[in-house]
Amino acid sequence: MRKLLLFSLGLFFSLGVSAQVLLQQDFSAGTMPPTGWMVMGNLQNWVISQTSNASGTIPEMQVKNTPSFNSSMRIISSQVNTTGLTQVIIRFKHMFDHADGNSSPFTIGLDTRSNNGSWNNVWTNAATTDIGAETVTVLVNNANVGAASFQFSLTVNGNSQNFKNWYIDDIEVLNPLTLDGAMASIDIPPLFVGKQSVKGEFSNLGQTAITSADISYQATEGGEVFTTSYSGLNVATGGSQAFECTDSLDVTPGLYDLKVWISNINGAPADDNTANDTLVKSISVPTQLIYYRPFFEEFTSSTCGPCASFNSSVLNPFIAQHEDDITLVKYQMNWPGSGDPYYTQEGGVRRTYYGVNAVPDMYIDGKKVATSSAGVNGGFNATYGTMTYVEIASTHEIQGNNVIIDANIVPYANYPDVKVHIAIIEKVTTQNVASNGETEFHHVMMKMVPDASGTTANLVSGQALNLKFNMDMSATNVEEMDDLMVAIFIQDNATKGTYQSGYSTEVGASVTASIEEGATNVPVDEQIVLDFSQPVRMIGGTAITNSNVAELILYKEGSITGADAGFTATINAAKTQIVVTPSPNLKYDQRYFFKMMPVENYAGVQTLPVTRNFTTALNVGVPQVPSTEVRIYPNPANNMIYISNIAGINKVDIYSVVGTLVKSVENFPNSRGQAGISVSELPAGLYILRMSGSLKDTTSRFVISR
Repeated sequence: MRKLLLFSLGLFFSLGVSAQVLLQQDFSAGTMPPTGWMVMGNLQNWVISQTSNASGTIPEMQVKNTPSFNSSMRIISSQVNTTGLTQVIIRFKHMFDHADGNSSPFTIGLDTRSNNGSWNNVWTNAATTDIGAETVTVLVNNANVGAASFQFSLTVNGNSQNFKNWYIDDIEVLNPLTLDGAMASIDIPPLFVGKQSVKGEFSNLGQTAITSADISYQATEGGEVFTTSYSGLNVATGGSQAFECTDSLDVTPGLYDLKVWISNINGAPADDNTANDTLVKSISVPTQLIYYRPFFEEFTSSTCGPCASFNSSVLNPFIAQHEDDITLVKYQMNWPGSGDPYYTQEGGVRRTYYGVNAVPDMYIDGKKVATSSAGVNGGFNATYGTMTYVEIASTHEIQGNNVIIDANIVPYANYPDVKVHIAIIEKVTTQNVASNGETEFHHVMMKMVPDASGTTANLVSGQALNLKFNMDMSATNVEEMDDLMVAIFIQDNATKGTYQSGYSTEVGASVTASIEEGATNVPVDEQIVLDFSQPVRMIGGTAITNSNVAELILYKEGSITGADAGFTATINAAKTQIVVTPSPNLKYDQRYFFKMMPVENYAGVQTLPVTRNFTTALNVGVPQVPSTEVRIYPNPANNMIYISNIAGINKVDIYSVVGTLVKSVENFPNSRGQAGISVSELPAGLYILRMSGSLKDTTSRFVISR
């Protein structure tokens, strides 16, 4: 969706320019219809929406497909005095969302009239597919112009099943000035990698034909300006001209407000209205690419015969082949007939969101696909193997009737105003058998978390979003708690497109260790205490006792390949705490590696292993390099970081904020002095720098900012 912000919209700097605008409507008053306007048709289909899909600013007008209709409707403007004029320009922003899964036309249009007479069409579009956000400019010079009672109407005509929404904003009726060129659109993706062409369109809102113009763009305030000159044009009043700048946009990863403007129109230093010369679009160049996982949603019912046929002949064989490639959630519906007993109101919210009116119905990545082999495979192939810029990393734990979720959303680009949805699903259910012949049902949604509305988020590049929930499932239709899965998907609430999906990883028990990763100055007699949220046992079911608990522990000097460190280990009677005590004491000023192997809870679900690296304290009398003598600078850094005192440092490791090793540097000279490390290849963000060596072992944080 193109997000365009019009510079100084509605600010006009002379009386001549003010006289140009005969009517302006941006729906900011929040009433429908606006004062002096009227709707011919069902008013419930015409609403004010707190969105900006038409590329204006919040709010905007929305024409909905519900309640259903198969006719024409229109919204009629207030009267505009056009006395003495022979032509006007009507301009508006819009975005049209066609129904998924069909190409049947749905007609949208613009009509005019005067003196409450008959309507005359001046613009129409029999849309068979989506229309992205754009600005429509229409020159009107018919017999209606010149009347004191000039009106226009925006119309819809057809079967409401053939569209979902029409968004409209920033409507203007203009009296053309002598010379007025206006930017209409910037055609560049909001997210991209590599070089990108700067394309768009400008319109002629003046009386004079545009024969030449310059189009310029600038990615950063005060940065380089790139200009492309056009000549030999003939853009008439109300006409538009596409452009593509000669210089491609080539910027480093980051966030930008791309400014594009028109100037030097017909050689004039300025046109008669400079307020509409410039558009700005927010763009993001991501710092990392992640494989996208296609997201499947099926609306189905155990009382639906065609659902059984579709599942058995199409979807189930497809899932058997691609189960590890997709994320799947099924919503059981309360029709036909009495409906599926596992229907929930939250499933009903998802049904309403998509406008589902029959089952089976299939949506892949938020778009409706045909319930056929061709439809399912086509939807899958459209996005499988493609890249996205956001990662989902989540774990969950099942304790009794509760599902405890710890989800991390890690964006590598900006995703404003998205919904993070979490669905607790059951792998297989059998107790909702009804009349369609199916005996088991897969990936049945049991609970949306926290509810069907999801979590609204403004994802910012490099800033992880953590979501924690503890959901009691005792009042749901769950048959077996140990058969639950957690699906997560990130969705654009307006376009319904999905940015990423995935499953959470179940862990048998959460583990808390008493010592932090990278700890320093650790006492040589320090115990390591491991607390589990549930009782645990050996993988395979053997009980953990004081006799065998040591088998779970790996304790080494230096690294995993170092000499063994002596220890004793015990487990409490509740099987929820393991204590590891060094025996004999650890060595002073020594780096240690500690690992506890995976165990499992009593349901047989494994925990994650626990790994710690730490350094013990220096003995009294041993020369120590004070930590204050080691400084990392500059912080924030740009392309280089420096370590002020490298004496005793043998290795430097740099980790991302999510714990991934991104760079290692070794073989520092064993002397005082500073060392520089290039970080120019790393994207902006927060990093952890771990220094290790013979005399010191410490961890610091630093930020790369560009």
